[in-house]
Amino acid sequence: MPLRKAYCSQWYPETLDEIKKYFTNPSLKSKKQFFFALAPHAGWIYSGKIAGKVYSQISQADTVIILGTNHTGLGTPTSLFSEGEWEMPLGPIKIASEFSLELLQNSKEIKADTEAHLYEHAIEVQIPFLQAISPNAKIVPIEMRDYRLEVCKEIAWSLAKTLAETIKKNPDQNFCVISSSDMTHCGQNYGQEVPKKISASGFAEKQDRMAIEEILQINPENLLKVVEEQNITMCGAGPTAVMLETAKLLGAKNAELLGYATSSDLTGKKSEFAVGYAGVMIQ
Repeated sequence: MPLRKAYCSQWYPETLDEIKKYFTNPSLKSKKQFFFALAPHAGWIYSGKIAGKVYSQISQADTVIILGTNHTGLGTPTSLFSEGEWEMPLGPIKIASEFSLELLQNSKEIKADTEAHLYEHAIEVQIPFLQAISPNAKIVPIEMRDYRLEVCKEIAWSLAKTLAETIKKNPDQNFCVISSSDMTHCGQNYGQEVPKKISASGFAEKQDRMAIEEILQINPENLLKVVEEQNITMCGAGPTAVMLETAKLLGAKNAELLGYATSSDLTGKKSEFAVGYAGVMIQ
């Protein structure tokens, strides 16, 4: 069975006690069958507090579909690590292989592939949160690099169909669909100039406000459109569009921004570059 070894364990804490420090105490945790969310994927010193706000809302996670950005360009355009397990500091986490097989059968776009996952951080940095919540959770890791609307809609339709079919067989199971994405990347380090008379952090927040508005409207088509038209350097627009479309197909109607910050906000240091991080919950 395929085994993926941890690639970026230096990006997050390796002990349960340290991981738990990133959780908050929401007034009411989600107990619905489906939970949809956007969570950032930078090193936890930057994005951990925002991601922690998202994962703090989850009371139980049996099967978690994580849609990540393919930063490396390796593997197929939509790559599913469909069997085996991932080796993590807290111990191995198993792939939901039965669900993955059904998803592959339902989709023309998703292909079984391990190469895209080997040196990619977008999904891995989410897993310690999941292991802290539900040590026996299984994952369905999907890396994407084709963000065309028709592709995103096909993946979402296939995912919603597989989830609905699985629920019929396992009515007591809880499912999460997480899109892993950071928001605007600006400054010379990221190849996007910051306009004069505005800070990098201020520019990132201005750009991200437009994308977040569409996410909160649960509007995947407009999200992809505004990201392209306004040159918003959100690395996981495609995974987020898939998550939103899946949420719509399965009846989700409410979205809530749980937190937003830039790298400058989180470090307390002014900088000529910035990255935005947002946490959103949809039910």
